Amino acid sequence: MCLKTHSRIFAVLVSVSTTLGGCRSGFETINNVVVPDGGDAGGATREDAGFIDAAAPCSAAGTSPLCGWGFRKSITVPRSRVASRLIDFPLLVSFPRDAELARSLGNGAADLRFSAADGLTPLSYEIEEYNSDTGGLVAWVHVPELSAETDTILFLYYGNQAADSAEEPSAVWDGHFKMVSHLSEAPDDGVRGHEDSTVNANHGTPRGFESSAGSTLARGIIGGANEFDGVGTYIEIPSAPSLGLETAGTISAWAQRGSLDAWHTILAKGTENDDVAHNYALRISRDNFIEGVLGNGTMSRGVADFGAPVEDTRTFQYYALTWSVDEMHLYVNGSNVTTMSRSFAPMPNRAPLTIGRFGGASDYFDGVIDEVRVSDVPRAPEWIATQYLNQLNPPDFAVVGPEERL
Repeated sequence: MCLKTHSRIFAVLVSVSTTLGGCRSGFETINNVVVPDGGDAGGATREDAGFIDAAAPCSAAGTSPLCGWGFRKSITVPRSRVASRLIDFPLLVSFPRDAELARSLGNGAADLRFSAADGLTPLSYEIEEYNSDTGGLVAWVHVPELSAETDTILFLYYGNQAADSAEEPSAVWDGHFKMVSHLSEAPDDGVRGHEDSTVNANHGTPRGFESSAGSTLARGIIGGANEFDGVGTYIEIPSAPSLGLETAGTISAWAQRGSLDAWHTILAKGTENDDVAHNYALRISRDNFIEGVLGNGTMSRGVADFGAPVEDTRTFQYYALTWSVDEMHLYVNGSNVTTMSRSFAPMPNRAPLTIGRFGGASDYFDGVIDEVRVSDVPRAPEWIATQYLNQLNPPDFAVVGPEERL
């Protein structure tokens, strides 16, 4: 019988795994540094080096929910990547390939788990994509606190073929998220299949794709996405109270245009081709400026034409509109490009939310849209900047360490 002792990690650089009772006994090392349990590293003590005491998933009492997993990898978010202390952050953990995951992660990634730095506390997660041939992963993890003062550490566990999936997408997204649509599914035209990851079930139905150049099989900046033809393709989400926003909100998406010199709607909630008829909208004008619109049925206010020009059709851009009681802010690629005061509250309406089309069946988007989100709070500039960096280059933002045997 093997008795597993607790593991320790030397900051993020050294991890130790020992097995007693006549079984495996040894150390896992990183960068050729080995720190024996009770020893030091090059004369430095554990305390000097910043050791983090992380109990292994199998203690003598065997009470950890991660007992029985064979491997883990550390995930480190460097403090330099985080704009400020952020609470309940949905962290993107993504990499195109990992031979060790492909070898040991079970079918469908059912045995994938994430834990806090203590190696014991499970973290809620959502798997957007997993490729069992390459070990490539796109996953979202609920991190209770992302620090700008110290590196944030969590762990990815795998290697338990008997485990059932513990994936819980809605627990990843805080209660202010009213819709999170990854657009990674590929439903048939007219079939509701673009899932909302929040508890609000604001699922989307692709329209007009069957006989067009559009596709629900496109690749986005993060996993799958939708390609719109600029003529008649869009996604429809039925009207719901959770999508009606008044004094505060945030709408955002990644988008890559396929053409210039035309109106391109990213998302909009309205039925007529009129700004005032829209609760909110995010689109690109024919003059190639990003525009945010708020309306209350009789008047509207837009952040337009003095924001940021959008000339490049070859790369994805991240767009966000936030508003509070008296201000609107427009962001492009994580930066606040313009601010405008406002004196009225947007008015919720009964119109569906559409991705890729403005109200009145107009201003269709030509290109690819990915990761559409709606919140009922104005996300802070630091949140938006950090979210942008995380999604732009996930392997650089959330750095995955080498495999540790448990």
